[in-house]
Amino acid sequence: MRPAVTGGAVRPQLFALDAFALMGMLLAEPAGPRVRTVLRVAERQGRPVLMSLINFGEVLYNVERRVGPRRTARMVSELRRTPIQVLPVTHARTFHAARLKVRHGLGYADAFAAALASEFHATLLTGDDDFHVVDGLVDIEWLPSR
Repeated sequence: MRPAVTGGAVRPQLFALDAFALMGMLLAEPAGPRVRTVLRVAERQGRPVLMSLINFGEVLYNVERRVGPRRTARMVSELRRTPIQVLPVTHARTFHAARLKVRHGLGYADAFAAALASEFHATLLTGDDDFHVVDGLVDIEWLPSR
């Protein structure tokens, strides 16, 4: 991780997750080890790892389709012990996501992940190729694909 510099002080990097990243961890896909490392480091530093409620919902329905409701409920319970902070949708974030969708053709749910990362100057963890259209507008760390 590269630290951010503000006013001469170095602060740890802030991360945001899209659905691809969290599903990669939950379903033991190639992205999983990096996401777990980010979560461990954030926990040690007392920093949150951000995620939009929209993207969290995307994870829930995709994981439940794959592993069923009971395993999904257990996974969600385990996630409560991580530094992942699921942020609600705000009017400003919704307008930003809508603009990203219109201007760059990003999927609607993906636009919320990009808007959140942009708003908080966070590095977005993803392996979803759809985000290439906003690479440069949003700081992205590319995870291994499935």
